[in-house]
Amino acid sequence: INLDKAWVGLRPWDEALDLTVGRHGNPFVKTTELVWDEDLTFDGSYLKLRFGDMNNNLSLVGAYSLFQIAGLDPAKPRAGRNSFNTDTDTSGMMSGGVSASFGGPDSVMFMVGGNYHQYTNVNNLIGKTLSLNPRTNLLTADGKAHISQFRLATGSLMLSLFPGAYLPLTVHADVSYNLGAGANAGAADAANADLRKRAQAENLGIVAGAMLGKLEEAGNIVLGFNYKMVGTDSVFSAFNEDMLGGTNITAFEGKLGFQLAPKTSLVLKGQIATKINDPD
Repeated sequence: INLDKAWVGLRPWDEALDLTVGRHGNPFVKTTELVWDEDLTFDGSYLKLRFGDMNNNLSLVGAYSLFQIAGLDPAKPRAGRNSFNTDTDTSGMMSGGVSASFGGPDSVMFMVGGNYHQYTNVNNLIGKTLSLNPRTNLLTADGKAHISQFRLATGSLMLSLFPGAYLPLTVHADVSYNLGAGANAGAADAANADLRKRAQAENLGIVAGAMLGKLEEAGNIVLGFNYKMVGTDSVFSAFNEDMLGGTNITAFEGKLGFQLAPKTSLVLKGQIATKINDPD
């Protein structure tokens, strides 16, 4: 038996406080799957405080999530499941974030936020199957460690014009900057010098786009476009959007969606992608 989500939560005062413990989704503000795919859930806990109502508020959130996981084969864990393997330290992520929302459904909605994620012991995950993505982050010359640490400073921005209308227009962007790019290669380490330079040059990830429409009621349609530029060590590759297939990529994505019924939608996506840097 495998559970995608299994959590307990305390949410008093009209969800102004949210304390959740267990296997849960991403509680941080974001507009895309740049930092981690929506299919992934993590074991851990988070505390979220919201000051204001659902439309106009300031929110603070802190979390700790476990990455390393155990299935029937502990050598091939599944993303978001805690590992009970005592031979190695558990990998995880400590996070904090702040966000603000303004406006209303009859006019304009604006959201802005910033998060910080610090990954711990990610070298424990080398050679293990974590998600649908290939592992495209840079490894040291001997292949035994990531050339970078992953200390991600991320930002999100969204502006929606007349979100309560039949065809609202929404523009959005997510940005990730890895403050730890190349940090595991010493300045005097000649074997890793070129890898360190590449990691530091490819530590920025951006996904930005626009969307017309919304999928809410039967008959609704949506048209969308995204530009994606995801540097090799800008995010932890095993967790980002699986459609990208990892990092080291630029892509143009188109999206067409149709709401068939109140709880049934059909979404088609396609993208044209190229590598930023071809190691061959």
